[in-house]
Amino acid sequence: MITKVLFSAKELANFLADFLCSDDSGIACVGTELRRDDFVGLNVCEALSGVRGLREKIIECPYGLENCLEEIVDRKIKRLLVIDAALPPKDLGALVFLTEINNISAGFIATTHNIPVPMLINYLRMNDVAREAYLLGIVASDLSFGEGLSNEALKGAELTQKIIFEAWSKCRRKRSRKCLKV
Repeated sequence: MITKVLFSAKELANFLADFLCSDDSGIACVGTELRRDDFVGLNVCEALSGVRGLREKIIECPYGLENCLEEIVDRKIKRLLVIDAALPPKDLGALVFLTEINNISAGFIATTHNIPVPMLINYLRMNDVAREAYLLGIVASDLSFGEGLSNEALKGAELTQKIIFEAWSKCRRKRSRKCLKV
């Protein structure tokens, strides 16, 4: 569990390495290609879906997390990472950040979704899933109607992919060492 917002690539990679190594973790990628930077979560997961072992953790949630609730419950995901576009305070100073879903205040996430993410997480928790839930937010700058990511969102997507690839590599190395010790 984290109680603060993580910004540095090293902190994110260390946290995510432990997170992704958990057998009951999953990644929900949220967004829509109809609102430019709102596609960034799905963009990241498209890149991650080619990674063996990681692709099984991914759930694509086009048009909102609310469209994936059944799959999250069916998979019994206890530790959930939501990757989505975000409009954090202007003084954030980072392209990417990680926080617990409970830390999100109204208006913090930029989505096209009608139901607030914390409310959806509470629903999942009533179904004994998403006991731990985090937002990996990628800063959005253009939510206008149209296709294609802004330069800022594209840089955030690339950084996120790099961080998750690094975290997954750490996880795999850790698992390999455990196997060798047995």
